[in-house]
Amino acid sequence: MLLSQTVFLKNINNSESILYELFSKLIYLSLKPYYIYHCDAVTGLESYSCNISNEIEIMRNLRKKLSGLAIPQHISDTEFGKFPIF
Repeated sequence: MLLSQTVFLKNINNSESILYELFSKLIYLSLKPYYIYHCDAVTGLESYSCNISNEIEIMRNLRKKLSGLAIPQHISDTEFGKFPIF
């Protein structure tokens, strides 16, 4: 089994339509979308960080359109470990 991990990136993939297409294609290729991360607060990545409420809304909408197998866990990776966002 192959699993996919993705990061929400502002102006790159923080769009419902882009993620719908990505997750659909991954499932078609027998790859499980496993995690989608909120971008880490790391110096130099500020311009890529998305608004977390926008991420939640995107994931909520995708749950209405995609199979449960195609929905990754929305995660925040902290110094204490990985925590689900929604």
